[in-house]
Amino acid sequence: MLSTLQLYAILEEERVRILERFSKVDKDHFYYVDKANSWSPEMIFRHILMNNYWLLDKLPGGEKLQPSEVAINPGQLPDDKISFDQINDSFILISDIIKQRLSFLQHEEEKEFIETFRGKKTRQAAILGFIYHELRHLGQITWLFKRSTGWTDKEIYAN
Repeated sequence: MLSTLQLYAILEEERVRILERFSKVDKDHFYYVDKANSWSPEMIFRHILMNNYWLLDKLPGGEKLQPSEVAINPGQLPDDKISFDQINDSFILISDIIKQRLSFLQHEEEKEFIETFRGKKTRQAAILGFIYHELRHLGQITWLFKRSTGWTDKEIYAN
């Protein structure tokens, strides 16, 4: 059975692969919007970043950190755009802290009930829900990447 740290590492590898795709194409693809009032990959990454701060808040072993100024909540449509490098750097910072805290997470702490947006859950269930949530958004980003670049699945997964 995989530990929560191992699951998070798999998630992080997928996020890094998707971010790397954007480093290989024109920056306009990072800001591509399929239809009015929908989110671009940049905006989805900003939302995922906020979720990482939420996850960090649910992990024992450290002080609460204020979310990065680039992180956004659902429903927010900020006027500013952030660069690919800002997003990438923000993920490196928060991911390292999350991995550190997950590495110290004890089995008993995973079984503790914590308050979430959807009521009380075990910490383990909350972490798994977070991972699932991010993976769904990474799928959206891949779909947007495919739409904006015109790449085939073969081209996307080869890069």
